[in-house]
Amino acid sequence: MRIVLTITIVFITNSVFASGGSNLNWYKIKYNLSHCEREPYGIIYNYDKPEVRSSVRNLLRKMKISGQDRLRIAIFHGRNISTGTVIPSNGGNFARKYRSNLKSYLYDIKQSGFREIEVGFFPQGKNNPSRWDRFSQKWSSIEESYFQENWNLIYNLTPIIANSGIPFRIDLGNELSPPAKKDGKPYNFLWSEYVRKMWLNFTLRFPKTYSVGFSIPVSSDIKYRIKHLKYIYSNNLPYLFDIHVYDNPYYNFISLDNYMNNIGIKSGVIVGESYYNDIYSAYQLRQASRASKRTIYYLAQWPLRRNSSCNHVDIGKPIDFNSYRSYGF
Repeated sequence: MRIVLTITIVFITNSVFASGGSNLNWYKIKYNLSHCEREPYGIIYNYDKPEVRSSVRNLLRKMKISGQDRLRIAIFHGRNISTGTVIPSNGGNFARKYRSNLKSYLYDIKQSGFREIEVGFFPQGKNNPSRWDRFSQKWSSIEESYFQENWNLIYNLTPIIANSGIPFRIDLGNELSPPAKKDGKPYNFLWSEYVRKMWLNFTLRFPKTYSVGFSIPVSSDIKYRIKHLKYIYSNNLPYLFDIHVYDNPYYNFISLDNYMNNIGIKSGVIVGESYYNDIYSAYQLRQASRASKRTIYYLAQWPLRRNSSCNHVDIGKPIDFNSYRSYGF
């Protein structure tokens, strides 16, 4: 196994460090009244189809022309789950077709001129530890089975990502940075144990520069998620964190900054998700970064507009980035 080491030095300032872009996981969205169907149209799942690859290449070209330089891509996976977006991860690896699709997608991203990617793992169904029994205090063979499946998938796909030649970071679990209870103990022992074990496994086998750890949703429980970071990572914190900021962006970013300062975390952040091409978010996040003096390394918008009637995505081709660009993102 050949692994290419990528090291990025992040300078801490009160400004945006680099130009961002989008989360790009679907090649189209089907609209039906208030429902936006995404599941059959996953890029990695379908990239062996010539018409899909041609469509995505054209989309990448348009996104790059619009000023986007960085992408966040998702690996949706689960045991015995196959939806057109979610790929079966039985045995801790993808079938050859899907591994080849991932290689081809990364190749086309590089050829399109994008400067950097973040690859997020999105475990679904019982592979998602946040759905495990929060009242259990015992790590059993069931949890170990799903943990090993997820870990082996990360272990098997990381060399593909590293060998693509694109500077990268890996989110080991989308929004899986867990909260603590008010007394500081884990809200869900099994969930917290999962991320502790996964971070230890990853950093024993790959450079820490490869990963942002587990992305953090910035919402009403942010105090307890930040409070739990030292429990999760011990004295081996990631160099850079991925945060997801949607509603009340200024207030929530400042709250995150305050709670991070309280435990001595001064590092910059990637905004890995925010509303699509949203001028309000752009202004609020820029002001919050300046006020807090915490660097936003870059921002990747999610293909969902503020106040959308759809739950998850409503943009099939995330080309527009002008609102964020106008505020330096």
